[in-house]
Amino acid sequence: MKKILFLIILILLAYIFRGEILSSYARLLTVNNATDGADAMIIMSGNIDTRPAHAAKLYHNGYAKRVFLTREKNWLGHLSPYVEARNLYARQALLQEKVPVEFLPGKHPEGAMSTLDEVYDVIDFLKQNNEIHHIILVTDEPHTYRTNYIFNKVFRQNGLGHIQLEMAAAPNDVFNETNWYQTEKGVVFYLEETIKIPFYWLNLADKNLVVPR
Repeated sequence: MKKILFLIILILLAYIFRGEILSSYARLLTVNNATDGADAMIIMSGNIDTRPAHAAKLYHNGYAKRVFLTREKNWLGHLSPYVEARNLYARQALLQEKVPVEFLPGKHPEGAMSTLDEVYDVIDFLKQNNEIHHIILVTDEPHTYRTNYIFNKVFRQNGLGHIQLEMAAAPNDVFNETNWYQTEKGVVFYLEETIKIPFYWLNLADKNLVVPR
């Protein structure tokens, strides 16, 4: 009986303080440590409504000397005007904000299908540009923890642990850390990350992540 009563009290407390608990959880997934003066800022492909706009603000505030976009790959396996339009829209949005931007060259010229593809492209780029020592990655707030984890792990395995790697968390107008559980889009985004993070923990644990020269 005492165990049942304790469980009921625990559930009631979790419900009463659900806002604080869920907000604290969201903060665990946010890494936002960008500092100014980076050699390059790289915008991860994906959410074209948030990432380019945030990167433009950072660029004009002196956070980076050069700006690059990773290119989203066509998942359908054939020419897709929709996917290419997303890539071009992101570039055009930055150019309109007077941000000189280039698509990131790399091992996947056709585009990236995952964060792991993107880190391989970035490594290939860095190995050909030895003058770059400080980079900022721009992505959505919930995506920053996973991106930071993957990049740091792969960088270390490829002898790039000396690179100053920082994250810039792009906000949006729909949800944030304090109210994400009140919007459909926020719930989807955070639940996806909750699933993907353990997948990468397990999948990358003992994997050889060295990029062939």
